[in-house]
Amino acid sequence: MAPPYGLGHVVYDLIGGLILAVGIYAEIAKSDYEAVSDLLASPTIFLIIIGACMFIMGFIGLTGAIRENITLLRIYGGVILFIFLLEIMAGITALVFKGYVKDLAAGQLQSAIEFYYDDPDLQNGIDALQLNLRCCGGYDFNDWEQNKYFECDAPGRSACGVPYSCCESTVRDEVINSQCGYDTRKYERLELVDVIFIRGCADAFVVWCSDNLNIMAGIVLGIAIPQLIGIILVFLFIDKIKEKRDYYLYSKPSRT
Repeated sequence: MAPPYGLGHVVYDLIGGLILAVGIYAEIAKSDYEAVSDLLASPTIFLIIIGACMFIMGFIGLTGAIRENITLLRIYGGVILFIFLLEIMAGITALVFKGYVKDLAAGQLQSAIEFYYDDPDLQNGIDALQLNLRCCGGYDFNDWEQNKYFECDAPGRSACGVPYSCCESTVRDEVINSQCGYDTRKYERLELVDVIFIRGCADAFVVWCSDNLNIMAGIVLGIAIPQLIGIILVFLFIDKIKEKRDYYLYSKPSRT
């Protein structure tokens, strides 16, 4: 029978299965739309990958705990330890190379902007990001020139504009005007201060992190502490299994 903390593997498995199910459902739901060629611009693919990995690792950990299989437990503990170390390295890198990380985030958002109308869940994600951070584009609102529907040479009504999620009125007014961002990029930056969000989302995210250090610290600790406890418990359990096996091995009466 698995030890009490084997329940952690069950929870890990359930969370992974839930994420996997949500990712698959979202991917099927948007299957009628044009496929996105850029992997980084498809959030559902990430959900499926993360959910599948979590489910597999949870299954390995649970099986190892129930069967008291040292090999499976070492694989589980080693992978979780590796992920934990990667998270530490990523955090240090983000702090040391803040400018590079900001440029990377802005570049990825620019790539996503290109497929704004091609993927519904991507579109909703970008809109939510811009509305919540009160920002527009990666570096600034001119990044929407990357989208074929918003570029200034486009034949449609939205040419030289930005999505409604970039508009100040979308946050301020009860009724959303979906055309509020049309033609806005024909004007100078200072003329748009009260019309659209002129700050890019990369800068907005950096400012948000600086203003919410307590929340960021809580998120980091909330992720890191359970992982660290899990790693310690896995390797302690492995030692207990070894001790029990050694006891049975050396306590057997010798045959004469």
